[in-house]
Amino acid sequence: MKKTKVVIICLMTGALLLMAGCVGEVMAGRRNEGKEYDSIVEKWKDKTVFEKEASEDAINALLQAAEAKDREEFAENFSDVIRSEEGFDNRVDDFLSAFPAGLSKAELKYNGGGAGGSSGEDWVRKGAAYNYVCTLDGEWYLVTVSFCFRNDKHPEEIGVEEFVIMNKNARAYHIQMASKDPEYFDGIDLLCDVRSEEETPARLIGGTPYLWTESGYSKHTEDEMRELLNLYGTLNNRALRGMIGPANVIYKAFNSTGYVHCYELQPENDEPRYAYIVCQTEYGKIYYAYVCTSDETLYDDPLYESK
Repeated sequence: MKKTKVVIICLMTGALLLMAGCVGEVMAGRRNEGKEYDSIVEKWKDKTVFEKEASEDAINALLQAAEAKDREEFAENFSDVIRSEEGFDNRVDDFLSAFPAGLSKAELKYNGGGAGGSSGEDWVRKGAAYNYVCTLDGEWYLVTVSFCFRNDKHPEEIGVEEFVIMNKNARAYHIQMASKDPEYFDGIDLLCDVRSEEETPARLIGGTPYLWTESGYSKHTEDEMRELLNLYGTLNNRALRGMIGPANVIYKAFNSTGYVHCYELQPENDEPRYAYIVCQTEYGKIYYAYVCTSDETLYDDPLYESK
């Protein structure tokens, strides 16, 4: 009787796992529990992992090796394809040299990304890409990592494919460069770029860094800017531009029809405030406008109501 119960339980468990399509993967994972690996690439080639575990593997291994300035351990996280690229060793040296001490201990906040893959009759490929933001000693950083954690057909592609760290000022510079070239980021797979405010002035506006130019004009309050924008409805007005001056930021992405203009406003409770204005042309009709803090866009009370 006891034997029959065990058989039934096993059959039911097996049926449930088959329905989930993961019997083989779960069993493979159990067989490799507790096994130690020299690198995440070795682990991913030997053990079935899922997206969350792979992302944690990648970011932890990369940051810890970079913090320790361990060149060999750092490089081992990348796929054979990336490691065989011309200039990879030099890029590793440059990355480790620029890596900000202490970043591995900073609290990372997820800032977008996702996973994807493809499959055939007898093969599967899975990968993911994530963005994180963090603050270290008052400095904002963006950390980007992408990786392939399974590839039955081309195991040489398993590993980290891209790892990029930029502080606010560097990110603003690269965003501006990419605004003119849709393929700008395609050639960047390993980069740590940290720039000073003197070298590349920038501000964080609504969570995005922008290159910054001081205007020399007095800052308006939120209510004053709202009244002016709704009075004129366009930045192509000499009287308005005489009052608010040139924008601190003018930005247009290659794939966007609108022009972004940002003006510094009077701070509120010592917190920076910005007018974020999107126009039809560089100095044309206003599409919409909001107040931004460094991290957020305040949608509840717009600066301009389209007419």
